Amino acid sequence: MDKRYTAFISYSWDGPAHEEWIRNLVNDLRSQGGVDATCDQFEVQEKTVNLNKMMINAIRDNDYVIVVLTSSYAQKADDFQGGVGFETMLSLPALRTEPDKFIFVMREGDYAAGFPYHLRDYYAINFSNDVEYKQKLDELIRRIYKKGKFEKARLGNIPDFGVMLPDNTQVQEVSTYKSVFDDLDLPSANKISDLAKKKFINGSFIEICRLFEELFEQMSRKTSGFEFSSEQIDNQKRVFLLYLNGNQVSGVKIWVGGLGYNTNSICLSYGNHISVRSDNSMNEIISVDVSQHNQMALKMTLSFSTKDESMTPEKIVRSIWTSSLAYSFKL
Repeated sequence: MDKRYTAFISYSWDGPAHEEWIRNLVNDLRSQGGVDATCDQFEVQEKTVNLNKMMINAIRDNDYVIVVLTSSYAQKADDFQGGVGFETMLSLPALRTEPDKFIFVMREGDYAAGFPYHLRDYYAINFSNDVEYKQKLDELIRRIYKKGKFEKARLGNIPDFGVMLPDNTQVQEVSTYKSVFDDLDLPSANKISDLAKKKFINGSFIEICRLFEELFEQMSRKTSGFEFSSEQIDNQKRVFLLYLNGNQVSGVKIWVGGLGYNTNSICLSYGNHISVRSDNSMNEIISVDVSQHNQMALKMTLSFSTKDESMTPEKIVRSIWTSSLAYSFKL
């Protein structure tokens, strides 16, 4: 028996007609495809929902995220606006590690207008013509179950070409040019764009927040009397407050940009006196470092012990915990 797949529909609120089309797509996937599909319209009518948490859980827990592309969706994704902008930041790390989780559906016929910048190389099932709806629904359901419409032929045996060279034939080797400077680490001619850096920072911000929450949840399970609260101020700022036996002992504020720095940086403030409103002071600034071969990495610019290292989100969280937070709990 085939696995029962789950799917969450991501889309832009473009108006009543579009929202009805989304509901119909969800119900058709459920009734005609046996897919446990849903979207926010069904979730919010069943219970009280934190929309940001719902989107995080939807992308993390479902087998598939079906993204319905329109020109409005593309504009909001490129500008990181509203719920679509938040979903875009959430999806960037997952697109790198789990690209097959995402299925793209094009509701409007203009490829150039309907695709956000970071999705322009991806294939989308074209639902723009309502006359072809059943055909495209079948393609979508087959994609979910990985049951293609066409079958590849079985591989045959490799032919025995039986090539014989005459005795007087000389085979010339094709030489590959090798420079004496091949060992030098020369810079790449292409440059990473500001938009690529912005998306890298936004994706790293989400991952750092997720790792801090995972760390504090582990503390709650293992450390008696430890509790924490988490507040999402907006799509680019989050605050964690840490308590021991009911008393606040420390906290972490994380936000994108601040204090005259461009938005291609992540700032952190930690300790027991964090201001949610003011972003004028910070303990750490994380910037984008681009190697000569156009590989992006994170750097902690204010930490003497790690400022020359290329860092991952996990290394950053570990470093801040060890150097600045753990002492509050005498661990």
